[in-house]
Amino acid sequence: MTPYMTLKTEAQRIGWPEHFKDDLLKHDRKALSGKGAPSRFGWILRQCGTNLLFHGSEFSLLEVKYYKTQSSSRCLFYWFEDGHLSAISPEELERKLWEPTPEERAWVESEYKTRKELGRLAGFFSESSHKLALLKELRSQ
Repeated sequence: MTPYMTLKTEAQRIGWPEHFKDDLLKHDRKALSGKGAPSRFGWILRQCGTNLLFHGSEFSLLEVKYYKTQSSSRCLFYWFEDGHLSAISPEELERKLWEPTPEERAWVESEYKTRKELGRLAGFFSESSHKLALLKELRSQ
């Protein structure tokens, strides 16, 4: 099943979105079709629409923070990876949006092999707000 069909099936199972259905039927479908479509992403299914969330996107992180604080906003949080959609907490979704990918971790480890350098980078993997900026800086050197 394609990522889009996985989302659509879950939305049908829940019975949402009741309003702003184009979020799912047009926008999510377009974003998940064709070249460059993400293979891992977050998704918020709301009574009034959906939100696709992309790894490394500060805007996506802000969307999660916003919707988790809106007690009147009925919404569910998901993570899609390896062909599977999993319901998760908003806090776990925030972590997944910012944790380095396996490829990013491998790159950092291959570039900084000594224990001293890896020790210096230990905080890098726990401080989510600076991860991607640091990777970009390191790659440009």
